[in-house]
Amino acid sequence: MAVSSVEINSGLELMINLLVWPVLWFVAIFLHELGHAIMYQIAFSCSDWKIVLGSGRPIFKSRKLEINTLFFVGGLFIPQRKYEAKRLRLNLVSLGGSFANVIIILCVLAISHFLSGLDFYRIHGAIIFLIETILSAALIANVFMFIVSILPMTYSFGILKGKPSDGLRILRRFTSSKK
Repeated sequence: MAVSSVEINSGLELMINLLVWPVLWFVAIFLHELGHAIMYQIAFSCSDWKIVLGSGRPIFKSRKLEINTLFFVGGLFIPQRKYEAKRLRLNLVSLGGSFANVIIILCVLAISHFLSGLDFYRIHGAIIFLIETILSAALIANVFMFIVSILPMTYSFGILKGKPSDGLRILRRFTSSKK
């Protein structure tokens, strides 16, 4: 029995999706947390921070970055020094991750728009499918990261369980009497 091209294409599509999505989800989480770190350095002129990705046993550990086995369940930006600061500085740090996601979203949309105008983009099917899958996954992962981090809520899963979202941190600062 011969295998049809439809079966091959859907098998290839499944394989590409299974490889692309976890990688781009990891990248979205990492860049979100890096956005917090960059904003922290700008707001406090301090580079004492660490990013922890996922939960479980560490598979990579350095002074600034720890990657755990379940790297896709979230990430944490951890400042190594506590500052008594005005709400504006703290809110900028909280928004740093979302800013990073928005920048990535805009870059993905710009790349998609640019590529859609090129002739080769319409010709090479397998390459185009790979590019479209990568761009779609990057867009969806970053939109999801943006929404999940900016909604005011307490997380109920993974490394983030019991921790407030960036949006909830900002909301609490605005509603508190302390400036």
